[in-house]
Amino acid sequence: MNIDSKNLFDTLILIIGTNPLPNFVISEYFILENPNLKNIIHVYSEQTRTQRGTLHYADNLINLIQRRHENRKLEFKKISLSDISSATEIKGDLDEILTKELNHSSSVHLNYTGGTKVMGIHLYRWIENFAEEKKISASFSYLDARTFRLVYDDGKQISCDLRNKIHLTLDELIYLHGFERTNKDNEEKEIFSCAISKFSQIIEKGKLTDFFRTYKRKYFTDENRSLIKKVNKLTENISKLKSEGNIEIKAEGEFLEVIKAMPEEYRFFNDEGLFIEPKSNHTLKKTIEFIDGKWLEIYVCSVLSKTMPSNEIKLYQNWEIKNRERNS
Repeated sequence: MNIDSKNLFDTLILIIGTNPLPNFVISEYFILENPNLKNIIHVYSEQTRTQRGTLHYADNLINLIQRRHENRKLEFKKISLSDISSATEIKGDLDEILTKELNHSSSVHLNYTGGTKVMGIHLYRWIENFAEEKKISASFSYLDARTFRLVYDDGKQISCDLRNKIHLTLDELIYLHGFERTNKDNEEKEIFSCAISKFSQIIEKGKLTDFFRTYKRKYFTDENRSLIKKVNKLTENISKLKSEGNIEIKAEGEFLEVIKAMPEEYRFFNDEGLFIEPKSNHTLKKTIEFIDGKWLEIYVCSVLSKTMPSNEIKLYQNWEIKNRERNS
């Protein structure tokens, strides 16, 4: 389903709320389907003591669109609203700034999916009045959350189900929301490839219960049952358990077989199952997280990748992310 040629427009106006994904979908669709589109205006809320600012979401959206459409000539503008709860303030901001931006537009389209209801209502009314006064074309739409289609405000559908048309990668999705990845692809899979093969053998032989029987989680957790991430803390914990039970702490059975399948610098038991101090906090953290459950993520992903057509569904595994803006 394509846009009717008589409904094409040169200026798209979006309201930027705290969820930038709908606006990405809307922008991408109109860029792909509307050859007349030249200007995209983002209306966002200023950061104040009483309202949350959304400028960073507008910036993320603009940067992502520009990366995806480097060869498309598009002008991006941003307009701030000083008080999104006041009709008077909203009108004043739009009179002062949006009027200038629309002076050269012959047709305007507002999609009011994003932002607050107050922002949507007053921006709709303002554009309606402006278009009537300037004798230019104005149209309005929203993204229907039930059908995933763009719909004119009279109920007429503009698009098909956009889940089948608009796609973005996980990296693009987290960027849009202000995050970035902090680890590399397949890092643990490469480090522990032999250990994963050992887990596969254990599962095929029906001995996974034996692994959990011989995996003593108390060796690697503190008094709060949190995983230990530092070498000195692990050494102290092992010493404490040895003195309390007056026994040698050993790795045995299937658990020891998995340990022996790891790279030497990541082991903290030797081939006889006796405890040895890990090389560093980094290798300790990787090993304990792998043993405590990350191996299952890698194993399941490997099984799924062999049975799932790669061109239909993209599999992502072990993504560690951080807030890009908060840490900048």
